[in-house]
Amino acid sequence: MIHVIAFALPPAPSSPAIGEEQQLTTAEIKAMRPEVVAKTSNTRQVFSADGATDCNASGRSSSGSWRSVNDQYCSTWSAAGPWTCHDVLKDGDTLVWSDARGQRTINTIEPK
Repeated sequence: MIHVIAFALPPAPSSPAIGEEQQLTTAEIKAMRPEVVAKTSNTRQVFSADGATDCNASGRSSSGSWRSVNDQYCSTWSAAGPWTCHDVLKDGDTLVWSDARGQRTINTIEPK
């Protein structure tokens, strides 16, 4: 006689698969920004906890402001605005900024 023993296991916790982009929440964006530098081959952008951001693109420097609302990263490069917002997706040390038209900008991030 064969006896079958079955165990009911709880479902595995949901976690992103390796190589899978995860959209960041407002809280995650706020927590991460002051801790990292975002880079491409010709840009480097740093973020301060107080909402300031500095960018050097192809040797040209500019300063602006950033904030996170409605699960998006928003920035302006002028005191008068306008604010431009992007979804932020993260996959390991890669950040993807996606605008309202779906245009994507890919950065790598490193700790400050």
